[in-house]
Amino acid sequence: MATSSKAAAPVAVRGEVFPDFPWPPPPPSGRVVLPHHVFEGQADLKEVGNLLTTSLDRAGYAERSFYRAPNGFALVARLERINSDGSPAQAKLRYVPPDAAAPFSIDTYLASLFFAPKGRYRQIVFVVTDANFATVGAELTPKAAGSLLREGADRLPASYRSAKFTQNHEVIALIYEFLKGEHERDVTVLVPGRLGVRDHLEHAGLASLLGAAPPQ
Repeated sequence: MATSSKAAAPVAVRGEVFPDFPWPPPPPSGRVVLPHHVFEGQADLKEVGNLLTTSLDRAGYAERSFYRAPNGFALVARLERINSDGSPAQAKLRYVPPDAAAPFSIDTYLASLFFAPKGRYRQIVFVVTDANFATVGAELTPKAAGSLLREGADRLPASYRSAKFTQNHEVIALIYEFLKGEHERDVTVLVPGRLGVRDHLEHAGLASLLGAAPPQ
């Protein structure tokens, strides 16, 4: 059963500005619960956030935003262009949004002047919560995906240091996969996605979050 659309922070501190993640979340191309043992050494939600951001940094996702989720948070990575196997596109094209022209070059100028680059795009969202939820919110459009990065907080509030990461908390990876067609704004959200969530995370350089076998 989905939770209420009203998200609550673990601890409210005067002066903190922390926006709510859309709740329930928009339907993703795929979702997976990450192994709990990957986060066993993290005592509180702030530490879980640090582990996730460190993993994103190592994989080249320097830009991200945080949002409030029920008894937890959501971490949003920047919308990116991907190859057919789920690996990030080459650096000069990786972070070109679906509704933008490709970087200028003789090869792409005529084809891209009035059209966005054709291809596949992805947004990765991690949700940390102890609440059950269904992904039955409004569809995530490319425009909304871009605004998620811009409108979130740059870090978790300090109050999350006092919010314990419990056995009831789960870390869920949501993948939003987009297909850009030949024509301007011809963008489709793939539900389900063409690739599985594990394939996305592995090719994105985030395989460490999938975990190995739990320690004996």
